[in-house]
Amino acid sequence: MLGTLPDLQKTNLKDYVAPLVHAYNAKIHGSTGFSPFYLMFGREPRLPVDVEFGVTPHTACSGRFVDNLRHAEAQKHSRLAADRNKRYYDVKKSEAQQEQRDRFLVRNCTPAGKLDNKWEQHV
Repeated sequence: MLGTLPDLQKTNLKDYVAPLVHAYNAKIHGSTGFSPFYLMFGREPRLPVDVEFGVTPHTACSGRFVDNLRHAEAQKHSRLAADRNKRYYDVKKSEAQQEQRDRFLVRNCTPAGKLDNKWEQHV
């Protein structure tokens, strides 16, 4: 998200990190069906618009049962998302067609710095 800021605003990235993290944590994720804030705290976050209009937070029962139920629901959504992603991957998957004298990349497995090449230059 920080990469989408205009060049002028990129000079002050620290001013945008907290609002972007809050926006990310308040958004419902497709894989779990819940926002990260809800999974962490058991309630939706209070947004500035809630404070502006005087919306009071709902008091919900808390306890181990509710936590376990929330966790089970998130796991179910995560499994469904994984199944959906697998079906999508399987549709796009194709067998590799390799012929003699074909050139291909070889993974460089030697420990290196994060900026080093990940593929061998010469085979």
